[in-house]
Amino acid sequence: MSRHIHTADDVAPGTITLCVQDGRRWAHTPVSAYLWEHAGEEMRAGLRDVARRPLRGASRPVVVVRREDVEGADACGANGGGARG
Repeated sequence: MSRHIHTADDVAPGTITLCVQDGRRWAHTPVSAYLWEHAGEEMRAGLRDVARRPLRGASRPVVVVRREDVEGADACGANGGGARG
């Protein structure tokens, strides 16, 4: 994957961002952090599918970027700035 930087500006307070790559294009889907933390695996899978939709990539990996991952420092979703979701 190419290097892709996330900052605190990419993740609003109270949200997480689901990030998906398709070549050089990226799609970002904000999701309520509360919803994500309390969702079951089936709901999380549905949210990951929603994040993939703009790129039409049903099997593409989704990176979960949390605000605490990026506050105070840049983080790269492609190499550890977010968690695979």
